[in-house]
Amino acid sequence: MGRVYASPPLVEALCEFQFEPGQQWDLTIPGLVYDHVRHRYPKRRSQKGLALEVQTTELGFAQQVRTETQRMHFLTADETELIQVGPDLLIVNHLGKEYHWEAFKPTILDNLRKYCAVANPKGFRRMGLRYLNRIILPPGDEAALETYFNAYPKLPETLPQHIQSLLVQVDIPMESYGGHLRFAFGTLPSEEPKSFTFMLDLDFYTPSKLLPAVDSTEKWLENAHSRIELAFESFVTEKTHKEIFRENV
Repeated sequence: MGRVYASPPLVEALCEFQFEPGQQWDLTIPGLVYDHVRHRYPKRRSQKGLALEVQTTELGFAQQVRTETQRMHFLTADETELIQVGPDLLIVNHLGKEYHWEAFKPTILDNLRKYCAVANPKGFRRMGLRYLNRIILPPGDEAALETYFNAYPKLPETLPQHIQSLLVQVDIPMESYGGHLRFAFGTLPSEEPKSFTFMLDLDFYTPSKLLPAVDSTEKWLENAHSRIELAFESFVTEKTHKEIFRENV
């Protein structure tokens, strides 16, 4: 993010590329990708599991459990960075607070180039840049959300103003920037006694009708990052920037 903090809230940054099927997926492709990236990502793990999808139907929300296709994870020695490779899928992850966009963007582009050289995808099906943040408020301040956040649920005055839990998701079309901004804001189980913990999940994604060509990825990344950065800095108040994140000035 543009502002610099002594206690940044970032938990994870990731960039996901889903591709239109190109050549038939070959189980040797993850190994060939690993040969290109092993100097940076020496650790390997395979993962296969279940994923829960929430879908909107005429009757409301419905949950569906699906089996995920096996993915390979390639990790750095300290496991703060990894890439995930699967059929028509590449995800580049950065974990932890030691994050800089100036380093993450070239990492994304380098891994994308190496994946494409091996898998030869036809083009993108979906792409998204996403940041997950954990924000911990001091004990006793959960009732004063307006002092920390510029966007939060406003309850009618006839109701008690104490919120035990919440979850809000908003999708904002930003087609002039080549995508949509989706943010989810809600409570998390607190790891510290009597504190109130929130998650802020910012995802700039591009639906199929707006997808760029592979060689325009860098411009898309800059647009996505700039919109997320603006949303993040606007979502929280100056009090949060200075007292919770401890902005360096």
